[in-house]
Order: sequence, then structure tokens, then C-alpha cells
Amino acid sequence: VGLLADAYSTVGRDREAWPYALRYRARSEDSVWAMGLLGVIAARSNRRAVALAYSDSLASRHSDGKGQAMLSRARIAAALHDTAAAMHLIRQASAERSQVMWQHDSDFEELRGYSDYENLRNPEGAPRKRGTLASLLARSR
Repeated sequence: VGLLADAYSTVGRDREAWPYALRYRARSEDSVWAMGLLGVIAARSNRRAVALAYSDSLASRHSDGKGQAMLSRARIAAALHDTAAAMHLIRQASAERSQVMWQHDSDFEELRGYSDYENLRNPEGAPRKRGTLASLLARSR
């Protein structure tokens, strides 16, 4: 059920993703991932109040040391086009040493090109990856 919700959401079919995400949340009430996904879908569906309610619910969770709830809140903020809040939450999650690979998360597409986001994704001195996986593999042969 969770995989279907994620798959539909990833390809922009939020209407189909919503019931699967709700079902997954009902099975696992404490699922940070499900609450985050529901918040993102609500934000992209112009249901700001619902998105903020999910974000507030995630904010009340104690830190798990992995930054999961903060990154879920950052995804919601990005979907709401609240760049400042999204960046603040990403920085907090990074400070908690988030184990989630947020740098390539499609939910942060709204932030691409924003200099603070790009600098956080690719700190000075860090190698910048260019090209697709296929082109990188082709070059290594």
C-alpha cells in the first residue's frame, strides 16, 4: 500500500496516491513517512490547511536522531513554496545527521536553483556530479 502511494505520488498522480497513503497511515499511525507524504500531497492539491496540520503533527514528534520528521516537514514546506521554512528544516535535519539522502529527493524540486539549497546540496570542495547515471557509466568504460 505504501509503495503504491509513493509510486503514484512520484509520477504526479496525487489523486490516486491519497487513498493509499491514508490506508498506510491507518495501518501505521506513527508513520512519519505517511504523514509527510499526505502533507505533500495536500500541499500540491492546494489544501494548505491540511498540509500544515500534517506538518504540525510531525513537529510534535520527538527527534529520532535521524531527522526523518524534519525532512518530512521540509518536503511539505517546499510543496507549499515556503523556501525559507524548507531550508531551515533541511539544515536542522542535516545537523541531526539525517540518514536520508535528501540531496536527490524529488520533493525538493521546488528548491532547485535556489543558491542556499544548491550550496547545502554541494558544499564547497565537494565533487559535483554531472550527467545521468548512464552517461557516468559510459565514461567509466
